[in-house]
Amino acid sequence: MKKNAVFVILLIGLIAASCSEKAPFGVKVANNLGLTSISRSGDNFYTINFYQGKPIDIQYGTSHDEFEYHSGLIYKWLSFDHENKLTLTVIYSYDAMGRIASIEYNPTKPPLWGDTLTNTTNYTDNQIVSIWNSRHGYIRKSKMTLNQQGVIIMDEVSHLDGTINSTKYAYSNGNLTSCTLSNSKNSETEFRSFTYLNKKNSYYNYYKKFLFGAEWKNNSAIDFPDNNLDYPFLNPFSQSVYPQVSQNLISTYSMGKVSASVGHEFDHQDNLKTQIEELTFADGSKRTIITYFIYKYGPKKSGSV
Repeated sequence: MKKNAVFVILLIGLIAASCSEKAPFGVKVANNLGLTSISRSGDNFYTINFYQGKPIDIQYGTSHDEFEYHSGLIYKWLSFDHENKLTLTVIYSYDAMGRIASIEYNPTKPPLWGDTLTNTTNYTDNQIVSIWNSRHGYIRKSKMTLNQQGVIIMDEVSHLDGTINSTKYAYSNGNLTSCTLSNSKNSETEFRSFTYLNKKNSYYNYYKKFLFGAEWKNNSAIDFPDNNLDYPFLNPFSQSVYPQVSQNLISTYSMGKVSASVGHEFDHQDNLKTQIEELTFADGSKRTIITYFIYKYGPKKSGSV
């Protein structure tokens, strides 16, 4: 299966995760469990494999990705094709606070061979500014504005042709309830909405912290400079900010020409084992996407049920 373009915003992907003995960045341990894999069905299927709480590789059928770590964070991402040949190397660096400072894409296979792309990201109290450059020069700039809680409320992306794509985010009770996307070039506007269950999202998406670091909820909105280019990359790390900034599990969403209800099944430890997305498109067609979560539980403590 051919992987999607880099950092395509998926319809939804509430990836659930828990940890083994130690959890990164202060995430607490849940019931002595360790997540061993996450598998998603559908056209963009994948399986993420974990070892001791860390993602170690992603399988896409005939192709796959691998990770290398430094100081507890992913610093190198390697993509391989169906012949196990390296097609892309992505190198990450972090600042002293554990936040992404730079990203470098190095394609090693035609037609993009040699077209290195770099990203630099800087932080202030209420803004994150991310700039993409290629060997040909500046590509685009993203400016994210944060509220007093440090959560993204506006993302403005400036392109070479002067077009500005902006996204405004609205919240209620700690959950992202809506976002409005607009384009300065054609004045198009798209409204997206989300509702939630009365169940906390305590441990979900934590594994993204291995890549996006201390600002993982906001930094995962650092988008690829031109999604028309065919850079293969991992879907699960590239779902923008929805709905991982939210405190509760999502129940429904509406995004452009698709709406969906999201069901959840839990195991005997009350950990998410299956997420079922029932999608309905504007033309009346329907699709079901199922995500499975596999855990390995430690031995029961003496006297436990």
